[in-house]
Amino acid sequence: MKSNKLAIGCVVVLLLAFCGLVAIGGVFFKAYYLDRVQSGRSATAALPTALPQKASPSPTTAAAATPTPLATSTATSAPTPTFTPTSRPTTAPSPTAVSNLPPAKVIFSDNFDDAKNGNWRKYQSSHGKTFYANGGYRIEVTSPQYIIWSEYDVGASDAVVSVDAQIVRSTGEGEIGLLCRDDEKGNFYGFEVTEAGDYSIWKMVNNDIQDIVPWTEMPEPYSSLDPDKVYRLTAFCSGHTLGLAINDKWLDVLEDDTFSAGDYVGVLAGTGDEAGFVVQFDNLVVTTPPPQGALPPLTAYVSPKGTASPTPQSSQKPGGKVLFVDDFSDNSSGWDVYRGDDAITDYFPDGTYHIKVMEEQTDVWANPSRKFPADVVVEVKALKVGGPDDNDFGLICRYQNKDNFYYFVISSDGYYGIGKEFKGKQILLSSKSLEYSDSIPEGAVTVRLRAACVHDTLSLWVNGKLLAKVHDTSITKGGDVGLIAGTFDTPGTEISFDDFAVYAPKP
Repeated sequence: MKSNKLAIGCVVVLLLAFCGLVAIGGVFFKAYYLDRVQSGRSATAALPTALPQKASPSPTTAAAATPTPLATSTATSAPTPTFTPTSRPTTAPSPTAVSNLPPAKVIFSDNFDDAKNGNWRKYQSSHGKTFYANGGYRIEVTSPQYIIWSEYDVGASDAVVSVDAQIVRSTGEGEIGLLCRDDEKGNFYGFEVTEAGDYSIWKMVNNDIQDIVPWTEMPEPYSSLDPDKVYRLTAFCSGHTLGLAINDKWLDVLEDDTFSAGDYVGVLAGTGDEAGFVVQFDNLVVTTPPPQGALPPLTAYVSPKGTASPTPQSSQKPGGKVLFVDDFSDNSSGWDVYRGDDAITDYFPDGTYHIKVMEEQTDVWANPSRKFPADVVVEVKALKVGGPDDNDFGLICRYQNKDNFYYFVISSDGYYGIGKEFKGKQILLSSKSLEYSDSIPEGAVTVRLRAACVHDTLSLWVNGKLLAKVHDTSITKGGDVGLIAGTFDTPGTEISFDDFAVYAPKP
């Protein structure tokens, strides 16, 4: 795409000449990952008299919400002890979800968009870490048989807690969950599901985990959890009644009267024998429970970002057999690494891959240095983290060399296009110039991009919405795939990429 300016490995920086195209860009990356604070909480040590904390703003609440307390979260880790056997509690007297309940009041909500001043602790130790990434909040557990949790004071012991959860790095036995009624003294209720399709409800009593519901198989279709899907988890804490739900299914409802106080709620993740599990949380909402004897209806929550749970369209598997996936947590996975005065392509400590372009009228792309069939479907999450909205960024397929490949781009101000670099000449295929679509979120918003190269058909989607489809037979051979980002009149475009995947087309 333009005359060759710089070539380092497979990273190529090119002069941009989108004649008649609308300009497209990114903002300087905030290195919040350098500001993680160790937690003083531990399930094997006494609570220190002064925890390191920082002030946090009041979270966003709905119009009918009660006042939200000013507080900070804490991130806590603990080895997973052997569960202390206890007798099965009495099942709660058949509460049911009914449609004529009074509307629940939102006590607290958080979509985890504010990585710099967010409500949740950024924590790191030899056992794992908690951090913001890609518009969500992640927990990574790097020790086997270990649990890490993070919590926030919502000012209510009776609450319904719901959150979207998606597996970022699977171990086959990772644990995902919620907690309620944490009193900061090592006492709370925990609610968990596993990748392998089990669930449990337990209580932490003076830093000792005791099972209330031992590990129990979940019903179909939850016999295992799919990393390609988002699951809505709900924990119910009202009076003596506890409940755990996944999506639209209550897994268990029972009675336990051990704890009646504790205003912290939280999210948690754990490992079995294999370490390295990572889960991302999003769209957390805490509401008042319905009147005694009723369960809240299980409905999808739509966040201000426009993503519905439990299964947003953008998270559904777009193709057939998985050919390659990369969440960029391993900086040796093959992508080009280059840092110069004109451009950066590199892995970042928060588990993303960035392309930053410091010169105007320039495009930069990178490849994983692999060979794929000609027919592929490619997906990635992308977020503008620096520069103007006047930019371009997207995907590449059938990459032969720097002079021959197809590209699929959008801009942060709402434009899109499909084109090719063919024999060193750039040609836009979808139109004479980039076209505007109100389906493209503008500004610094995470989007899910998908490109399909199938026979002579080239297609581009954003967040599950088809933007363009063209036909071309110039490049028919298989090749590499890649990522691309560029500038027009204003330098500084920086795009963060995550959760890259390549699929064979569906049969």
